[in-house]
Amino acid sequence: MGELLAHRIKKTAYSQTLKQHEENTAALCQKFLTTCELDKIGYLSGILHDLGKAKSLFQAYLMKDEDTNEKINHAFAGAIYLYDHFYNLDNTNEVIQKCFIESVSLIILSHHSKLYDMYNPDKEMPFHSKLMTKKEILDYEESVNTFFSIFDKRYLQTLIQEAIQQYQTLFLRMKEHVNKLKPFLEEQGCKKKNGTLLYFQLGLQTRLLQSALRDADCYDTYLFMNHPTLSYNVLQPPYFEKNRLHIWETLEEKLNAHLLTLQQGNKQTEINQLRNQISLECYQAGEKKQGIYTLAAPTGSGKTLASLRFALAHAKKHKHIRHIYYVIPYLSILTQNAANLRDVLGEKDEVIILEHYSSLVIDDDEQHQLFTERWDHAVILTSYVQVLNALFHGSKQNIRRMHQLTDAILIFDEIQSLPVSCKNMFQTAIDYLTEFCGSTVLLCSATQPFPPNKLNAIPPYEEILSHLKIYNEAFQRVRYEDKTQCIMHTDELVKVISEDMQLRQSALIILNQKKRAYDVYHELKTLLDKDYKIFFLANTMCAQHKEDMIKEMTTALKKDTKVICVSTSLIEAGVDLSFETVWRACTGLDSIIQAAGRCNRNREYEEGITYIFFGC
Repeated sequence: MGELLAHRIKKTAYSQTLKQHEENTAALCQKFLTTCELDKIGYLSGILHDLGKAKSLFQAYLMKDEDTNEKINHAFAGAIYLYDHFYNLDNTNEVIQKCFIESVSLIILSHHSKLYDMYNPDKEMPFHSKLMTKKEILDYEESVNTFFSIFDKRYLQTLIQEAIQQYQTLFLRMKEHVNKLKPFLEEQGCKKKNGTLLYFQLGLQTRLLQSALRDADCYDTYLFMNHPTLSYNVLQPPYFEKNRLHIWETLEEKLNAHLLTLQQGNKQTEINQLRNQISLECYQAGEKKQGIYTLAAPTGSGKTLASLRFALAHAKKHKHIRHIYYVIPYLSILTQNAANLRDVLGEKDEVIILEHYSSLVIDDDEQHQLFTERWDHAVILTSYVQVLNALFHGSKQNIRRMHQLTDAILIFDEIQSLPVSCKNMFQTAIDYLTEFCGSTVLLCSATQPFPPNKLNAIPPYEEILSHLKIYNEAFQRVRYEDKTQCIMHTDELVKVISEDMQLRQSALIILNQKKRAYDVYHELKTLLDKDYKIFFLANTMCAQHKEDMIKEMTTALKKDTKVICVSTSLIEAGVDLSFETVWRACTGLDSIIQAAGRCNRNREYEEGITYIFFGC
């Protein structure tokens, strides 16, 4: 057998040796996991992951020029070798060592698939059944013997012992961390959650290891297949951004220039002075240690740019930070905020800022697809769904992204919208990311369901604003008026709003059902004359249509014309529009407060009014 290959481009002379690929994958995997203190484990998994390619059957397969549907299993051999030779070694920390061997064997076994279950709901053991695959079928003995013709067995044994030691150290640190949380768990009546929390975080750690291995393997393969003539170093730019400090400094300069322009252009009213103060506090909070923080600034206080200011200052302070994520629950807010942030930072393309959410349409979709597979940009604007998928979804692509959530700052806007069913898993995940993965999380909301220090978090999160009470009182620019004495049907609601609009310049009507909202919109269009600009918004509209409507509405609100918008709840959180009055169909308190945030947002009027009524 000639030189062992990992990849070959068919009908060409271009090939990549197995040794090159294993070492590149190992080096990348090590780099991805350095801050998490899993680098030795990552390097080991990279060296072993393609052991099964070191057999004549696979090498012959690579040399075929014709296309074939033939599949040759090469993923199992490395896992079986590790399990066979190191699972039952005599050791004083046998349990920890067995956890380590199972974890690394599992990620090697699964590096071309989703993670196999240790146990499934049918009481089967998929992981062990894969390990028990007949070795003759895999040409296992040949693979092992040939593999050690290019890698020294003693060197590999040294790697394994170093990786076991690293795993043991981290396991004990994780156990100590969980014990520190015990008082908080007991205070909330969760005594039995102690052990569960440890196992859950160990599960996240295994998923993180697979994420790093999968991305390292796929990325090195991509580099060879697309640039076969280049001699590249995977740890050097442009393949790996070693230090992003220059990017953070450049973006901060652009943000500060924009904020200075706003200060010079705006009247120095009390509300604008308070916005500047909130922004300054967020900037100063960037000096804090890494952890989980809340930003409970009131609606209309400029949380979007203030939170970004915190993130950029924090990234400069903690120089290992490679990513800033701005995560938003609603697509209507996401598209608007993405456009605003691009304008503020002067970044129109996908060199520094990447947008990734379901409704996004990109001209160069192939390139965008490559970017979203990796999440390797400095700034990523994405949705809750995408981040939760990266943390918990079983698909290969979602798992591949997870390791990019390390060495990161994650800003979660409108955190009150997180479904209650996701809360415990979410909190455990961000605790793991901040405690063990060098990340910082900022949870933003003007309508948190509890005071900032009582979010039922484990442990309680720290609020970064020191004068919340003053800010909340100062931003009170809306009076609530109760109209829930009776149910308003469509014709009654339209009549009351039409009468009220004789005294008003603009109104926003938010209803709970799309059909009811459209009926009200249609009746208002029929009843009122052409001097009114009347808009309708619902989630059934495509993203571009909604974006165009919001832009048109923003322009109309600045002119001397009467504006009415009838909408479902999509408009009530984060959309930067200001109406003189808001009519909100009765719903949860947090939604009512969010809706009121679209009323008299910049104190254009002496007083704004939010009416609460019974409707659909």
